[in-house]
Amino acid sequence: MSVRQFERRFAGQVGLPPKQYASIIRFNAALRAKTIAPQRLWTEIAHEFGYYDQMHMIRDFERFAGESPAAVMRGNAGNSESWM
Repeated sequence: MSVRQFERRFAGQVGLPPKQYASIIRFNAALRAKTIAPQRLWTEIAHEFGYYDQMHMIRDFERFAGESPAAVMRGNAGNSESWM
């Protein structure tokens, strides 16, 4: 199967292109890591999950959650189950 065939089949089955799906999974994993260990630095989390730099991660947060990582955590305080 060619890459293009895989991308079409994946998008047909999942409803999203593979790259977008992977970005959502990475965003969720980074958020979960911070929720589990709030003392961890965002920079450390960004690098652990393969973001080029912290700003790259912030752009994903703004794209998927509509706000910065810090704002997401403030809004999520005491309700960690909603993001897991």
